[in-house]
Amino acid sequence: MDYKNSNTQLKLLGGSLSENLERLDWKEIRRDRLINSLNRINFNDEEIILNFKHTKYNKILSLSAKPHPCIDNVFYCNFSEPEFAEHDLQSYAFQHFYFTDGLKKVLVEAELEE
Repeated sequence: MDYKNSNTQLKLLGGSLSENLERLDWKEIRRDRLINSLNRINFNDEEIILNFKHTKYNKILSLSAKPHPCIDNVFYCNFSEPEFAEHDLQSYAFQHFYFTDGLKKVLVEAELEE
């Protein structure tokens, strides 16, 4: 796969955090605020971090990506450093992504569409 030109399509999910991420100090944000944050990141040419977990060894692989403008629940992003994304992602399952809003880290559960 040519990662330099590849898009990663993510679908934002609603609902609560999964059991392994559930903590009392987590706060939910509205979807429109999340979309505005992703669009700000795109406008400022900043990055988000995509986390993948190895299906056999439970190793976490974190890759930075640049999001495209987000409309509705689906958005695309490109790997920021394609040379680091040349891992065999077939052996990894997408977990979530996160970014910072300048003050706090925002963790987002999403589905990898493609």
